[in-house]
Amino acid sequence: ATPPGAHLEIAKKVAAAGIPAYIEKPVGRCGWETQEIAKIFEDKGLPLFTAYVSRAYERTATIRRLIGDEKVLGDKVTSIKYTLQGSDMVRGLDWTGGLPWRLDARQAGGGLVMDVGCHVVDRIDYICGPIINASGEASNRRSSQTQDVEDCVHLRGEIGPSSWAAIDSVGAAVECIW
Repeated sequence: ATPPGAHLEIAKKVAAAGIPAYIEKPVGRCGWETQEIAKIFEDKGLPLFTAYVSRAYERTATIRRLIGDEKVLGDKVTSIKYTLQGSDMVRGLDWTGGLPWRLDARQAGGGLVMDVGCHVVDRIDYICGPIINASGEASNRRSSQTQDVEDCVHLRGEIGPSSWAAIDSVGAAVECIW
C-alpha cells in the first residue's frame, strides 16, 4: 500500500509523464488534496480513475452471489453489524516500529475509517444499498499524545433505497465499530 500522503507527489510525476492513472482510495489526505490531484490530470487531458478495488475481490463477489442469487439470508436483510476485533486484523497496524502510518495524519490523512472502514461501508453499499441517516462518534483511545487521528469509531445508520442492491435491505439498521 502507498500511504495517501505520497499520492500527490506521485500523481504529479505520473501526469508529467503523460500517463493515465488509477489511484485507490483515498485519493488524497483531504478534499483539497484530492481536488488538486484531479485538476493535475484534467489540465493534462489525462484520465484519472479511482475505485474500491475490494469490490472486485473474489470474496466480495461470493458474498454478493450468496446473498443476492442464492438467498442464503432469505429475501430481506433487517440489520447489519460489523465489528473490528483487534487491530491485528488491519494491515499496517503493527505498533512495534512506532506509530503505524495508517494512524499518522501526515501520511494517511485520517485513521481507521478513512483507510480501512471505508471499504466496509463501500461493501455494505455495494451489496445492500446506501447508508443513510448516518451518525456516530470517533475517539482516540490508544494515546492522543502519539497519534492525531481516530482509532475507534462507532457508526450507526440505516439502508436507503437503491437500484443496485443484491438483496432488499431498505430500512435495515446498520452498526459498525472499528
